[in-house]
Amino acid sequence: MPIYNYEIEISGSGVFQIVESISKATYEFFCENDELLENHIFDEEEVPDEHSIGYWDSLCESADFSQGQTGMLLGECSISVTNTESDDESYSFYLDEKELKDQGLKLTREKQIKFDELVAPGEVKYFFIGNEEHEGSWVYELKTKSPFEVKKLDITVCKVESRDIVTSFCYDLAENEDFDYSDGSYDYSRSLKVIKIDKQDIAESVDSNSRYFEFKDAHSSKFWEISVSGATITVLYGKLGTNGQTSVKELDSPEEAQEHATKQANGKIKKGYQEIQKIAEG
Repeated sequence: MPIYNYEIEISGSGVFQIVESISKATYEFFCENDELLENHIFDEEEVPDEHSIGYWDSLCESADFSQGQTGMLLGECSISVTNTESDDESYSFYLDEKELKDQGLKLTREKQIKFDELVAPGEVKYFFIGNEEHEGSWVYELKTKSPFEVKKLDITVCKVESRDIVTSFCYDLAENEDFDYSDGSYDYSRSLKVIKIDKQDIAESVDSNSRYFEFKDAHSSKFWEISVSGATITVLYGKLGTNGQTSVKELDSPEEAQEHATKQANGKIKKGYQEIQKIAEG
């Protein structure tokens, strides 16, 4: 059985991102001194142990990719596929969602990562963020028992800070076939920062984000209440005088949750519900 040998080269832009939780004291130590942060991370300048974040190479090796991301940028790269044993077989196309779909490839999309989701309402957390922007090429070697098929590429994409990042790039292999990253050459630029995410105000404003309605006519009397906490919407509803039932819906952002809750409340008003201002107990 013949073996087909291919070289797959992706050229364009990529990104590598590290996100690490840090203490309040470490945030305060670095937040107003970018030069100190860069010297510590890149030049391994020593700082007090309680404020040490780590050095770039060690952070890269231990990066938690459930929080950070790495990969090529969808829409900003091209792919060339060459049979290394035959000049008659070569392909080229853009790493672009529309073109890949036109060729029959289905992209898998991971849930969008947002820093806000790492912090619960009522919490304050601090993070170190390191970004490395790449411009160059990544080369893979593919050995298969059959000719290359675009449909067998397996690409996973995640949107991070408004950009689509290819977080997984592989090929659907049969037994004794092989697909491996082999080489790369690129220029890069790096940026570092420490940030604070404060959600205390969200927890304190939950009560003001709750709206209560009642509906009464000759046939029924019922209530409906909606509250928003961060990106979570909770609805309590049922007959007046009962504990009612609860449903919970999770949206992508606090802004979307507020918009959705407003639409739901307006819908209840159109159906004849009356909004009632609940008086806080105590």
